[in-house]
Amino acid sequence: MLHTNIVYLIILNLFFIFVYLTSEFLFKKECKTNKSKEYLRKLTHIETSILFILATFTLNQFFFILLVIESLISVIVSKYLHIFHSLNDSRSKKGNWGGIFYALALIIIALIFYKQTYLIREALLVTGISDSLAALTGINIPIKQYNILNDNKSIMGTFIFFISTTFIFIASNINYIPTMILAGILSITESLSFNGSDNFTLILITPIILILGWGYDLIIFSLFLSIFVLLLLFPLKKFNIKSK
Repeated sequence: MLHTNIVYLIILNLFFIFVYLTSEFLFKKECKTNKSKEYLRKLTHIETSILFILATFTLNQFFFILLVIESLISVIVSKYLHIFHSLNDSRSKKGNWGGIFYALALIIIALIFYKQTYLIREALLVTGISDSLAALTGINIPIKQYNILNDNKSIMGTFIFFISTTFIFIASNINYIPTMILAGILSITESLSFNGSDNFTLILITPIILILGWGYDLIIFSLFLSIFVLLLLFPLKKFNIKSK
């Protein structure tokens, strides 16, 4: 068992190295605009999430956390040495800590939920696919943009996030109505996160609301959703929504 985990850890590390090196090569050779840089960054984000999903099938808890720690170290080193730009470059003028948030959140849920690895996979799918699609949609269809602490979002991007997350949960055999509620909570969470913090909030909240959604009666959970929405929408009174 130990030997198998070590072998898979080495293989996954090689895949990560390949993804990072390929992304850096493409960044320097092909990415001439901010839009192309964002495309590459989100592609790397999706590939990273897929590799971590594969890791949940092949590694035990200790080696999975070790892999995430290695990723965290790589992000920190690359951020301060200004390498692997696709991990850190962002449209945000304030910089982006998404890679660090991502790794820290993964460590937390791996410590809590690794006996229920499907929860970790759902969190990785939502963060990797839905969040990436929302960002890319916002770039290409910036309808009704709004700003959260200088981090631009769009109504269309939030809508695509909701649709993508709904399909992810339907594919996981979650009942239709609870699926809409769960996707709605995560859509609000993503829309109100800023400076890369959606990588932290989405990964942490996804397993929690999945457990609540399966374990609570629909009426009780709907009440929970209402309170959640009211708490999250409170700061929006200071935010301007505009068309672009």
